[in-house]
Amino acid sequence: MTADVALILLQDGIVSGAVYVLLATVLVLIFSVTRVIFVPQGDLVAFTALTLSAFEAGNVPGTVWLLVFGAAAALLLELREAAAQRDRARIARSLLRFGAFPALIALVAVFLIPKTAPLPWKMAVSCALIACLGPIIYRIVFQPLAATSPLVLLIAAIATHLGLNSIGLHLFEPRVYARQAFPVSPSRSSAWSLHSRQLA
Repeated sequence: MTADVALILLQDGIVSGAVYVLLATVLVLIFSVTRVIFVPQGDLVAFTALTLSAFEAGNVPGTVWLLVFGAAAALLLELREAAAQRDRARIARSLLRFGAFPALIALVAVFLIPKTAPLPWKMAVSCALIACLGPIIYRIVFQPLAATSPLVLLIAAIATHLGLNSIGLHLFEPRVYARQAFPVSPSRSSAWSLHSRQLA
C-alpha cells in the first residue's frame, strides 16, 4: 500500500466517521428533547445523496416534486387553522414558510442547476431541498400529534419512515445510483485508480 492510498483511505474513514457522528448527535438531540427516536432521519440522508446524484446526471431530482406537493399540503393545513383562528400573522408566516421559500428552492433546483454547474452549488441546493422537507414533515405528521404520548409519536415516526421509503422508491426507482468521485489531486486520483484495479 502506497502513502497516497493510505491517505485516501484515512480521509474516507474520517469522512464516514464524521457522518456517523453527526447522525448520532442528531438522534440524541431529538431524543433528549422529545423522547422519540426520529426514524425518518436515514431517509432524509439517503434523499440528499440521491438528489445530488440526479443533479450530477443532469436530471431534475424527484425530491423537487416531493417538496412541492408536501409544501402545498402543509400550507393548506396551516391556512385552514389560521383562517379558523383569524390569525393574519400566522397566515403571513405560513405563506412564507410553506409557500414562498419552498417554491424558491424548487425553482432554483429546476432552472439553475445545469449538469455543468459546480459541485458545491449542487451540494448546497441538495441540502436546501432536504432542509425544507423537515418543517413540512413536522407540520403534516407530528404537529397534529404533539400532545400525544411518546409511543404514538414513535409509531408516527416509523410510519413516516415507511412512507418516505416507498416515496423514495417511486421517485428514484430501485436501481443503483453512481456518481463521479469528488475531485482530488491528479496523483491521488491515479493512485486510487491503481488501488481499485488491484482490489478488483
